[in-house]
Amino acid sequence: YKTARFILSSDGENLKFRQELELLLKMSKILRLKRLGNKIFSLPFESPYINDSASYFQFREVHHMVEEFMILANKTIAEKLVGNFPTCVPLLIQSEPPASSIDKWLECHPDIGHFVLSLQDQRLKSNVVLSFDNISEDHTSLPIPIQQYIWTKIATNLKERNYEKATRYIGTDEFHPKQAMAYESWISFQETSSYQCSGVSKNHLHFSLGISPYVHFTSPIRRYADLIIHRLVHAMVDNHESPYTSEEVGQICKKINGNRSRGFKKQCRLLHLASQFLSRPILLHGLVTSASDKSMFICFPGIKGLTLSLIHI
Repeated sequence: YKTARFILSSDGENLKFRQELELLLKMSKILRLKRLGNKIFSLPFESPYINDSASYFQFREVHHMVEEFMILANKTIAEKLVGNFPTCVPLLIQSEPPASSIDKWLECHPDIGHFVLSLQDQRLKSNVVLSFDNISEDHTSLPIPIQQYIWTKIATNLKERNYEKATRYIGTDEFHPKQAMAYESWISFQETSSYQCSGVSKNHLHFSLGISPYVHFTSPIRRYADLIIHRLVHAMVDNHESPYTSEEVGQICKKINGNRSRGFKKQCRLLHLASQFLSRPILLHGLVTSASDKSMFICFPGIKGLTLSLIHI
C-alpha cells in the first residue's frame, strides 16, 4: 500500500508502474461506483483504541483499488470454475437474512434506514430498496439528531476548509445516533458467511456483496480454500478433470467452516480491548438502545465483538 501510494502521489512522471497504477486507479473507481452505487459515500469508523499504523484514510484510494480488483478476480474465477466444474467448487456464500427479521427492522427504522450510508441501494425485498431517493416527500424534512461534538467538528473543519475531515464526520454512520443504531441492528441479524460446495444447492448468493457465485481466490498463502480454487484453476487451464469430487469438496468446506479461528480472533480483540481499558480508560460515546427498570442495553458504535453479557448492565 505504501509503495503504491508513494508512486501515485509523487510528482515524478517517469516512476516505474506510474502509468499502470493510474489506469488501474481510474478503472477501480468505475468498478466501485457500479458495484456500490451510493454506498461509496459511506466511510468506515476508525476506533480510537486501535493503534494501526496503516490507517484506512491514509491509504484510502489504494485500499479501494486493491479491494475492487480482488473482488473482481474472485467473482470472475467463480464464474469460470462453476461453468467448468459445476458440482465441485468451494463457494463462499452468505444467505439472505430471514424475511421476518427484515420486516421487524423496517418497522423499527422505516425512515432512518434510508439515511444509512452503509446500506444505500440495499435491496431488502422485491419492492423495497434503501435509498435517499425512496424517502417519501412528507418525510424529507424530518429532523435527524447530530451529536454536539460531531456538529462542532464538522463546523470547525468546514471553517478551516478541511473538507476531507468534514466529509469523514458526515459520512461515517457510527458518528450519528439514529443511523448508528439502525446499522448495528442490521448487522446483528445478518447470516454468517460460509463455504459451500457448488453441487449442494443452486443458491450461490453472497448477500452482503450482492454477488453470485463468489470464491476466495486471492490469498492462497493464508487460506486453504484459496489453494483448492488454485488447483481447480490449474485443472481448468490444462483442460483436465477436477482434482476433487463433490463429496471431497463438501467435506473440506465442512472442516473449514468448523475452524474456530474466527472465535479465537474475536477473543483476541476482546483481550486487547480489556488490556487497553486497564492501562488507559477511554471515553466512549454510548447510545442507549433500550432500557427497563432492571437493565439497559448500550450500543458502542464501531466497537465490534462485545458480547451481550458485556453490554448488559
